[in-house]
Amino acid sequence: MLYTYSERRLRAGLAEALGCEMTTAGIKVDPANQRTTVAGVYAAGDVSTGNQVAFAVAGEARAAMFAAFELFYDGLPTLARV
Repeated sequence: MLYTYSERRLRAGLAEALGCEMTTAGIKVDPANQRTTVAGVYAAGDVSTGNQVAFAVAGEARAAMFAAFELFYDGLPTLARV
């Protein structure tokens, strides 16, 4: 037996307060790196891709990787900044 809740209501007050652009699916992100329309702000999971677990997990991993890269980029050796 499977139970599901079909109504989905986005709760992204912080993203809205930061000025992130919103779409009907959620917070607008660049699919390549999960960056929002606000510099330094990333979003992943069901707030950006809809209610699908597999996409949420993949997006969260991608967002964490690119957020960490952005944080540590200035400390990388010049040859590593490609």
